[in-house]
Amino acid sequence: MDRVSVVSLVVGTVLPLLTAALSKSSWPVWLKQLITAVFSAATGVGVGVGLEHSGGRSATVVAANALTTFATAAAVFAATWKPTGAIDTLESVLVRDVPGDDQEPATPAQDADITSAKITRTPSE
Repeated sequence: MDRVSVVSLVVGTVLPLLTAALSKSSWPVWLKQLITAVFSAATGVGVGVGLEHSGGRSATVVAANALTTFATAAAVFAATWKPTGAIDTLESVLVRDVPGDDQEPATPAQDADITSAKITRTPSE
């Protein structure tokens, strides 16, 4: 196994952890997969640029390494990181969901309704 494949496998192993650390748990799955795919493509390009200085590689090898990274990330995620709960823990550590964050902000009219409400007391027994 050449060092290019080793780099792709190592990056693919830790890539789900990086994606989880940078995303919110409420984000849709497709967005997290897109982030992983972008990081995988960046790994393929980075490896290609690094190899260009040491003899060069074709675009096919760069694409194959990007796909190897993504496939490794998906497999390790499903087999290791998700079942152990590491992904859920990381998603809740760095980028937290704020309660009510998914709601639309109040309009000035709604704020006026809240501030103009009268508070009445009922007699206690």
